[in-house]
Amino acid sequence: MLVSDGHFSSRYEETTRAANAIKSTGQVSLYAVAIGADPDLTALAKVASSPSSRYLLRVTGHSPNNVTTVARLLLDSICNQ
Repeated sequence: MLVSDGHFSSRYEETTRAANAIKSTGQVSLYAVAIGADPDLTALAKVASSPSSRYLLRVTGHSPNNVTTVARLLLDSICNQ
């Protein structure tokens, strides 16, 4: 799982290479979680497993409640596979 504000630095290429290596094993599903305002969802979708509608999660704002929200979204996604 990658948790990010969705604003990539100069390490975007390194991040996508690592994500693709992980996904290419076929043994791991990679979730990308965007927390905050105006994340680069296109870039995060390249990191997440496919389909991004399942593996790309977005939570707006920065509050402790977001941890609960992310946990609930992940559990819903995992349990509904």
